[in-house]
Amino acid sequence: MITTGLLLGITLTFLFTRIGLPRWIQAATTRGFVGKDLNKHRKPEVPEAGGLPVLLSTLIGFLIYIAYLVFMHHAPETQLITGLAAIATLLIAGIIGLIDDLVGWRKGLGIGEKSSSPFSSPFHSQSSTRA
Repeated sequence: MITTGLLLGITLTFLFTRIGLPRWIQAATTRGFVGKDLNKHRKPEVPEAGGLPVLLSTLIGFLIYIAYLVFMHHAPETQLITGLAAIATLLIAGIIGLIDDLVGWRKGLGIGEKSSSPFSSPFHSQSSTRA
């Protein structure tokens, strides 16, 4: 069910991304924070770390939605924990992506990283904080 808080979070995430991404592209290009697009034939230079404004916008949307749940609906702590776990997962993925852009990994994930990635998902947890 789509609630007011969810709709507000999604709308603000979209607006912040729509406004922030072109500004990030312009700023990164101006400051020389570019890399080669290895998937294109001519390998043009493209701005790096374009996921950063998307990540920040998504985090803002998540936090607004969680605040709505907590302060307007007095949501149970299990919903809060699930939301915060989703935020932690997004942050981990964002940090890995930022390190990839800064260091320049070109190899991809190894078998250990691929096999352990499902464990970072908050949706695989069945535990509760209640006694």
